[in-house]
Amino acid sequence: MVQLALVGEADPGAAARIAGIAIDGKSLSIPVSGTNGLVNLDAIASQMIVDAGRVALKIALIDNQGQDIASASLRGWRATASYIDTEQYRTGTDSSLAAPGSRRWDYSIVPPMPPRPIVVIEPASPRPPAILSDDDLRELRALDPCLEYAQGSVMEAPEFFRLDADHTLLILPTSCGGYNPLRMPFVIDEAGDARPAEFWPYPGNNMEDPPELPDLGWSERERRLVSFGRGRGLADCGEVSEFVWTDGKFRLVHFASIYPCRGSYDYITTYRLEVRQSGDTRQSGTRLLQNSGE
Repeated sequence: MVQLALVGEADPGAAARIAGIAIDGKSLSIPVSGTNGLVNLDAIASQMIVDAGRVALKIALIDNQGQDIASASLRGWRATASYIDTEQYRTGTDSSLAAPGSRRWDYSIVPPMPPRPIVVIEPASPRPPAILSDDDLRELRALDPCLEYAQGSVMEAPEFFRLDADHTLLILPTSCGGYNPLRMPFVIDEAGDARPAEFWPYPGNNMEDPPELPDLGWSERERRLVSFGRGRGLADCGEVSEFVWTDGKFRLVHFASIYPCRGSYDYITTYRLEVRQSGDTRQSGTRLLQNSGE
C-alpha cells in the first residue's frame, strides 16, 4: 500500500484542497482519501503509482483545478525499487517493483540460508575452579574504575567457574553501573595467576580494548558467558551478548538487540554462531524462509 504525506507546507489549508494525484503533470484517475495531509491509496491505486513511477520524473498532489499543491522527484525511484527486488528475490518475477517478468514469485525462490559457522568447545572439566585468596582479590578489586566513588556499599561476592582443565573464570563485581552493574572478567591459570579475560574480535568490533560488559553471568548448562546491558531500568530494551571459551579467549556466538525502548522483551537476533562440543558431527543449515507446506 502507498501513502503520500504533505510535509513542510506553509499554507495551513493546503491539506484540505488535495483532490488528486498527478504524474509528470498528468492527472491520474485515483480517488484520494485521508486527513491532515496524509493520503492513503488502496491496492489498485498503489499499483498505478508503482507502474507509473518506473519511467516518471515527478509525482504531485493536486487540487481540483489540477494545480500542484506539493510535489516530489521520482528520480532514483527505479534504482531503489530494483534494490528492494534484489533483496527480496523478486527480480524478473510477476511481483517485481522495478521490472516485472512472467515468472511467478513464491517462497521456493528464496535460497537456503548458508550454514552457520560452527564453534567447537570442549566438554566441562570435572575439576573444581581455582579460588583466589582475599589478598589476591584485593589487588584485582583495586582495578574497579568506580572504586574511588563508592560510598561504603556492600560489594557482591566474586564468582569462580571452571572453564577447562587449566583455566578458571573469575567474575568480579564492581561498584559501577546502577541497573547495569559492571563486572570484571578474569581468567586464572593453575598457578593462581589472574589476567583480564581476552575476547576474539567479531564483525563490527575488533575487541582491542578491554570490553565493558554489564551484568555478566556464567551459564553452566550452556557453558556461556552472558552479558545483559539494559537500555533502561525496566529492561525492556538493550543488548544481550553470549560468549564461549575457545582457544584461550571468549568468542561471541550470540548477539541480540532491541532499540528504541518500547515496552517489549522480544529481542531481535542479529548475530549467531552454532556451538557444539567436540565429537558432534551433525550437519548444519536451515532455509531462510520456508513454504507453509514444509
